[in-house]
Amino acid sequence: MQVNITSIRTSSNGVWQGDNPLDYAFPLLIIQTTLILILCRLLAFLMKPLRQPKVVAEMMSGILLGPSAFGRNEEYMRRIFPKWSTPILESLATVGLLFFLFLVGLELDLNSIRRGGRRAFAIALAGISLTFVFGIGVTSVFRQAVDGAGKVSYTQYLVFMGVALSITAFPVLARVLAELKLLTTHVGETAMAAAAFNDVAAWISLALAVALAGNGGDGPKRSPLISIWVLLSGVLFVAFMMVAIKPAMKWVDRRCSSEHDTGDEAYISLTLAGVLVAGFATDLIGIHAIFGAFIFGLIIPKGGDFARRLTERIEDFVSGLLLPLYFALSGLKTNVAAIKGGGAWGLLVMVITAACAGKIIGTFAVAMMCMIPARESITLGVLMNTKGLVELIVLNIGKDKKVLNDEAFTILVLMALFTTFLTTPVVMAIYKPARSAAAAVHAHLQSISGGSSDELRVLACVHGPSNIPSSVLNLIRLTRSTNKSSCLKLYVMNLLELTERSSSIIMVQRLRKNGFPLISRLRRDGQLHDQVALAFKECGQMGRVSVRPATAISALASMHEDICHVAEKKMVAMILLPFHKRWRKMNGEDEEESLGQGWRWVNQRVFREAPCSVAVLVDRGYGNEGQKTAAPAPTGGQNVCVIFFGGADDREALELGSRMAEHPGLKVALIRFREKYRLEVEGVVLNPSLGKSRGTSYSPATEEEHDEGALAEFRRRWEGKVEFIEKSAVNILDQVLAIGTSGEYELIVVGNGRRPSTMVAALADHAIEHPELGPVGEVLAASGRGIASSVLVVQQQHVSEGLPVSKISQPEDDINGRQEQISSAVDHRKSRAEWFGSASTAEQVTQGIDAANLTAIITGGASGIGLETARVLALRNAHVIIAARNTETANNTKQLILKDNHNARVDVLKLNLASLKSVKAFADNFIALDLPLNILINNAGIMFCPYELSEDGIEMQFATNHLGHFYLANLLLEKMKDTANSTGIDGRIINLSSVAHLHTYEEGIRFEHINGTAGILKICTFILWKNVHQGAATTCYVALHPSLKGVSGKYFVDCNEFKPSRFARSQVLAKRLWDFSCKLVDAAEKA
Repeated sequence: MQVNITSIRTSSNGVWQGDNPLDYAFPLLIIQTTLILILCRLLAFLMKPLRQPKVVAEMMSGILLGPSAFGRNEEYMRRIFPKWSTPILESLATVGLLFFLFLVGLELDLNSIRRGGRRAFAIALAGISLTFVFGIGVTSVFRQAVDGAGKVSYTQYLVFMGVALSITAFPVLARVLAELKLLTTHVGETAMAAAAFNDVAAWISLALAVALAGNGGDGPKRSPLISIWVLLSGVLFVAFMMVAIKPAMKWVDRRCSSEHDTGDEAYISLTLAGVLVAGFATDLIGIHAIFGAFIFGLIIPKGGDFARRLTERIEDFVSGLLLPLYFALSGLKTNVAAIKGGGAWGLLVMVITAACAGKIIGTFAVAMMCMIPARESITLGVLMNTKGLVELIVLNIGKDKKVLNDEAFTILVLMALFTTFLTTPVVMAIYKPARSAAAAVHAHLQSISGGSSDELRVLACVHGPSNIPSSVLNLIRLTRSTNKSSCLKLYVMNLLELTERSSSIIMVQRLRKNGFPLISRLRRDGQLHDQVALAFKECGQMGRVSVRPATAISALASMHEDICHVAEKKMVAMILLPFHKRWRKMNGEDEEESLGQGWRWVNQRVFREAPCSVAVLVDRGYGNEGQKTAAPAPTGGQNVCVIFFGGADDREALELGSRMAEHPGLKVALIRFREKYRLEVEGVVLNPSLGKSRGTSYSPATEEEHDEGALAEFRRRWEGKVEFIEKSAVNILDQVLAIGTSGEYELIVVGNGRRPSTMVAALADHAIEHPELGPVGEVLAASGRGIASSVLVVQQQHVSEGLPVSKISQPEDDINGRQEQISSAVDHRKSRAEWFGSASTAEQVTQGIDAANLTAIITGGASGIGLETARVLALRNAHVIIAARNTETANNTKQLILKDNHNARVDVLKLNLASLKSVKAFADNFIALDLPLNILINNAGIMFCPYELSEDGIEMQFATNHLGHFYLANLLLEKMKDTANSTGIDGRIINLSSVAHLHTYEEGIRFEHINGTAGILKICTFILWKNVHQGAATTCYVALHPSLKGVSGKYFVDCNEFKPSRFARSQVLAKRLWDFSCKLVDAAEKA
């Protein structure tokens, strides 16, 4: 549009001199921008309950501001959006677009795209290709049905139409996945990798479309060779940026790193100027200016301090202020009234159908071929329909180049809006990640005795580098048991708030691979945060400690759901949370730092919903010694105090203190308060409970009995090692404050105090500002009282439990109400009286079962878990056949079983599973004995063995763990059927595996490389992290328990049905493995 610039005045003289501000460029620009921003924010707020990405609100606001809605009022359009103001608004919006595309390139990591793998590339290619194919038909229909479309060349129209239909918006998809909590799931990872490929393809296609469009019919007709020159110039521009500018930007990135004390202002200014120059260069070539900005962002090194600083400087200004102007401009060009008649609306339906069908069908077909389950495959197809800014850019360029007229432009804009709007609700309807309900019985520390060989699992949550203090690391070290048979598994969960800044999502997506690079890159002070990352890594290198980092990206309102879900899924005994406030000594005075009320609400919700015990750390620099260190080590001067009043929470705090007492470099003191006067407070609630009540009955007498039992056990274990102090409760407030201000203890451990002793009734009169800390923790966490100690407040989630495990003599009590349950257990097993879990032993799960009429074969029954399985089955009167390679060891095992159980029926037969000839001989020998066979337990297995081939020429681990058992089961199957028919007792075949199968190769099994390396078949690996009594529990349970009659084809973990990996559930993979195994056996038999 031609505009006389000299006739446009910038600023008015004011209303007092009779000027109308709307007649002047700058005041009108302010009004336009303000109106656009207000409407965008209002619609985003209204769309929030629908969990729609912000781009939907921005697209809708643009349409509403244009001729489709508000623009129907001519006075409104004449006053607010006059034609003379369009070039000014468009120029400002294009500057914002230029820098936004620079940010998109800055966030897109080519290395991560290359790591996406062939599967993601195939999925992206299928969605693009099929959509382009559908675009051919759509183009043909549009050229006939839309006025003026036939004047444009078919190739130009097809390219614009195909790009518009096939685009997947990478940043918008990240937002959708994060909102739906799918960003770190298998579906989310695959979708993001495929979208990254799609994004790159979209930009290449856009450059091609612009080159082909040329001048859009304006001016003299040009030669077709010009498009080729434009494309070649674009290729040379990209090559120049990669060869010349990229090394220079690497040098800038190194200069601006935290290792160099170099000011980065000059480099940032030059870089931003470089964005403008790159945009000018591509505009000069004949490609849109945004292409140059995108390429410039693409070549800047990712993950360094310089890229982060660039993003922080411009993202909010560009995304929050300038970018909505571009959506408004698109809306001003969109006129729904241009869609006239049923035929035009039919075109809209056709376009939407073609776009959705092309993406869904193409993605679904390839995903199924990649052995992705059907539900996940269809979900990927729906996610690939997400549109966004790039879509609008393509359409606007097409309209400016006169490839698309008003009607076609409006139809395609509405298509983009409709498909993006539908993505979230459709995905929510068809794909819901498995999130089990709260466990029936909740874990706590008392169910895992510090002196036992049980594995302690702790989930430590951090939200930002300031909440990864050395005190947390020190506390983790101190909870580590010194028992050589016990270990600590630490899950470090980095909590990231889901905000409207897309860069935070993209950064996390790029770094989500659960490792310390994620932690180190989220720190403003890079050097300090690298030290913290190193400290966590050192924690993982300590003996009997394993570290598993994880990431949660969520809005604060639902962050607790992620925490509780991970806690339940990982079966942790305790969640460790940082308090939302911290105190530091500054010039001798307490200096308070707060992360905000949002994080406080997260903590409170976790206290209410957690499936296990919860501890919150009020940090005053425990272990820091006045400064932060990368890996604090406890010294002899560090003292810990456990305050005990009574109640379930205090007993949990006592158990934690007991674990700390095992540490040789720590001094633990137990201060127990006794009542001077007993008060009758039955039914009185002393402070609001944040945790869900797990029991309705409460008896002070019973609680006192439990308290005394816990204290007696603590004294028995730590007599002479722990300082025991008893005090009469006179003035609780002063006495607690005296402990805090004494300066004797670096850390004070207290219970939350729900249903506590009557001694803390006096504290109930004081205002409770932080209910999650309880009355005692509230006093110790208060500022301005001279308390220098850090405070750890512990809440046991299962309130009405029994005595500590060590004080219970009956195994039924030990397993009753103490084991975590897998919520996917089948209904017919939920009716049994007792519940079993990770700490249950083989004897416990089979107690009361008489197996006198059963015969069982146990491979590998001479040692380890196989020995324990054989012993327990013999104890339950079953006739046990130990199948072992070393008969001498097996006969020794037989004698050990007979020594403890003189009536045991145990026999030994030789079996070498690595030899199919030996397997056949074993089966023949057993059948010759004319014994019944009710149970076959395929227990034997090898792990981490050096690469070696069996005598049949098969990789040793695969031959032993899978093929030998496969052949054995087939040889004995008819015998088991005959036994079942004659006795009326169904046979059971138990195959041991482990959770290691959840971490197999991307394709499940690499059949073509089965002999290429040791242990290539990860689904069949066998790992157990328990003692043999617990390790054999699940095997014995599924072999003998009557509640499993008729159950078949299920996977069990800790005596509960569990969902195996998708590969283990794949019928295609199962059929292929069966055929592959049969082929190997046939070849061996013929040889």
